Amino acid sequence: MKSLRIALALLITVVAAAPAAAQNQPSRFQVSLYPNSRIFATGGGTQEQPKFKSYTPGASLTMALGRRFALEADIAGSLGRHQSMGMLGRKKSPALLGGTINGVVGLMPGNKVQPYLTAGLGVIRLFKREELGMTHGETLESANVGAGVKVMFSGWGIRADYRFVGMDSAEQERSTFFGPKVRHAHRIAVGFVIGDGR
Repeated sequence: MKSLRIALALLITVVAAAPAAAQNQPSRFQVSLYPNSRIFATGGGTQEQPKFKSYTPGASLTMALGRRFALEADIAGSLGRHQSMGMLGRKKSPALLGGTINGVVGLMPGNKVQPYLTAGLGVIRLFKREELGMTHGETLESANVGAGVKVMFSGWGIRADYRFVGMDSAEQERSTFFGPKVRHAHRIAVGFVIGDGR
């Protein structure tokens, strides 16, 4: 999928540039907490594959490799949310747990306001929800591209993050809920950053 190729290209760029950027600079770590994070998944090709949204709180750990480059691991999950599912009626969306590894490029490092670009790869596990046609759990391969901004104070900050996500089932027996085609989602997250923001 196109988003996968973009994510791979940016990750390769970050990894290739990081060793030179990291010379004579110590690694720094930041922890981000996202109490307010939501995912909006688009519908599939049939009425049995409705769009849905979920509340997905999460957290991430970022390791700086230099002034501009960083690697970030994040995890997020959801217990599902009751909502209209089109012809399926009012149902609860599937519970999910996902994780990604991302490359991050800072655009204005060292400033109080720090915009960034990011891309990464990951997996998402959808848990069984028989009323949606999911008779077993389903693992999705994912790729994301996005951007965000941090506003840093002394040792902490606030962060807003957007990701465009491409998802494809890794299962041979795909559920009727997810379907056989690549699906997409938008993730919007707002949270807090703990750590050195210089």
